[in-house]
Amino acid sequence: MIAASLFAAGVLPMEFVEWTDNPDIMQYPLVSYWATATGFIVYCFILLFWQRGHRIFLDTLCVKQDDTTWKALALLSMPALLKSSDSLLVLWDPTYTRRLWCCFEIAAFLHSRPIGQKASVRVRPTLLGVGFISILMALAIVLLVLVFVPGDPDKGRTGNQAVMWPLMAGCSFVAFYFSVMQLRKFFRSVEMIQSELQDFRFDNCSCHCCATNHQFSQTCDRRILTICISKWFGSIDRFEDLMRSEVLACLTEQLATNILTYREFVVMSVPVLWHFLDTASEPLDWYLRSGHTHKPVLRQEMRSFAREVCRGLGWAFGALPILFLVISRLACLLRRRIGRSYGAKMCWDLLIICSILLVAIALFVAFLVLEQVCGISLLGILVFDAILFTCTFLLFRCLPDPMRLKAQAVDQRDAHGTDTSPSLEEMEVAASAVRNRIQL
Repeated sequence: MIAASLFAAGVLPMEFVEWTDNPDIMQYPLVSYWATATGFIVYCFILLFWQRGHRIFLDTLCVKQDDTTWKALALLSMPALLKSSDSLLVLWDPTYTRRLWCCFEIAAFLHSRPIGQKASVRVRPTLLGVGFISILMALAIVLLVLVFVPGDPDKGRTGNQAVMWPLMAGCSFVAFYFSVMQLRKFFRSVEMIQSELQDFRFDNCSCHCCATNHQFSQTCDRRILTICISKWFGSIDRFEDLMRSEVLACLTEQLATNILTYREFVVMSVPVLWHFLDTASEPLDWYLRSGHTHKPVLRQEMRSFAREVCRGLGWAFGALPILFLVISRLACLLRRRIGRSYGAKMCWDLLIICSILLVAIALFVAFLVLEQVCGISLLGILVFDAILFTCTFLLFRCLPDPMRLKAQAVDQRDAHGTDTSPSLEEMEVAASAVRNRIQL
């Protein structure tokens, strides 16, 4: 917004689209790329260097891995640390529920919450991070490159269709193909959680020290965790019941409903808003630089400015979130792989992903047709935005989530509703008792 305003005010340099040999004639439209370029650079800078700071406990870094005595003591104190924590961030991948340490930490955190207090657990799947960023990067790069595509003298800035549309189609196909592939893989992984956790067994969980035959650590985490679980959960069976109930409900709720949200879709659509801020600043900049004093011309350019801003809001907050929602729902419904051999699976994956992308292209064309039907005037764009925002509200509010699993948490507390989770003092007493039983 600041870059577009500075361009319109004449502070930032400009570039004319010239298709005449007379340099004294000011051509229209002006080519502005400042909002898109500035937004892209600032986004990359914030993503890489400007993250909010929080005090966290990361077991791999906060526990001494090269000292068996301190490592064992830290393992014994882990439930007390989890009980003292306000929230738990889970960097989830398909192997999460198969690792003993991960299962113990999330179960202990949920078990330590008092009755009536909802556990603050935030699950972020690592599978989707690259897919989300790839879409945003592809949109920003395509829209930025389009500024420098030479135009047709008779059609202006967007006249060179032979260059513009293949460029957009190629970059979008690569980015969306990879994203749809990651989405299908993510939904398959979420589907596996239900079967894995419903049949959860303590003995089936893996432990890194045992997997490496204790080559890098003399302390057996499984042995210590077995004693800790027996003390803090009462028994291994109760720990397994907690994993099949509360942990299952927590993970499935987070992964099914709190991942692909409207907010995340809007973040991926932001480059389109940057692009329309550039196009909105062009007519106003042309008016200010040309020195016109006629009020009708000013009103016309202000209407053009408002129209482009409204178009950007409609596409960034309405059309593209709907498009991303449809893609994610189709990827969820068509998540399962078909075929027995590796080659057959790859061919079916290619066919399924291309089919999803064809539906997305058809929906995108439908939005373009709807915009043309509503008209390119300011009133027509407002009608277009109203239709988009209404559809967006209804779809995100009413469309059922196909991945919402029916796992319900079973209350593991006593019949009188008392809190049976151990207090900090009880944990320390139990830890002292356990330390006496372990030979470090």
